[in-house]
Amino acid sequence: MLRGQIDQSMRTMTQAPDAMAGPAAPKPMTNGVKTTITGTTKGTAQPASPSKPTFLNAQLPKHNPGHVYNITDNTALSKLLQQAVNTCAIIFFTSATCPPCKILYPAYDELAYEAGDKATFIKVDISQAYDVASRYSIRATPTFITFLKGQKDDT
Repeated sequence: MLRGQIDQSMRTMTQAPDAMAGPAAPKPMTNGVKTTITGTTKGTAQPASPSKPTFLNAQLPKHNPGHVYNITDNTALSKLLQQAVNTCAIIFFTSATCPPCKILYPAYDELAYEAGDKATFIKVDISQAYDVASRYSIRATPTFITFLKGQKDDT
């Protein structure tokens, strides 16, 4: 009678990737249990593979449409905002301990992919980038700030 609840509680928890770990971060294990419509089948444990890389350690790559940039300092942020002076930029201020932020990660990444080169998407972890958070007076997460044609949009 409780088998379904016990099975569910024994599965490993998955967590959002750590913004500071970068592409070298260990991938979560899937504990070898595959769920199907008819039940569960066991297999070997393998790392879960993400569909696309999402994190860069404050290294500013060339403009990559559909990519979310993870920024940890003011200079990298200024360079990205300068690149987006003719389009728009959206900054997502997040924190490693913010559950609502973790829920928004996939939607933000998908939005970046859909927007392509029409917008620059930036993610800032305020627990790692104190100077960026203080520059924009961020006190709570999640917080979004948009820039249109290089100017902060307060609407």
